[in-house]
Amino acid sequence: MSLLQIFGGQRKSAKRKAQKLSVGEANAQVASGAVLLVDVREPHEWQATGRPWGSYGIALQAPDFEAQLLDLVSGDKSAPVAFSCKAGSRSAMAIKKAIALGLSEVADVDGGFLAWEAAGLPIDKVST
Repeated sequence: MSLLQIFGGQRKSAKRKAQKLSVGEANAQVASGAVLLVDVREPHEWQATGRPWGSYGIALQAPDFEAQLLDLVSGDKSAPVAFSCKAGSRSAMAIKKAIALGLSEVADVDGGFLAWEAAGLPIDKVST
């Protein structure tokens, strides 16, 4: 199921905001395989706290962020991708980069890792 179907809305243009997903919605969508979740925090943050369960770590500040993102979606720019950071500002920047790359179905996980953790949702530990 696409984010478009989940929200029942029309595709957003590059000038509009991405959809928001609650942490519960994001967890359910990851579990069902409906969305790829990308944690854009830094590796040292992943090591200290872990990452949301089922997420992929692609640091926003990585020089090859865009290339890693395109590799993750295997070049499919219509693949649904949700972004998470600590609380929300870096995921918003990641969304702008994703839209600039031509990704059409992007979402922001509302509240980021702090909300995920507070909700008691599963966390993948990251080893050094």
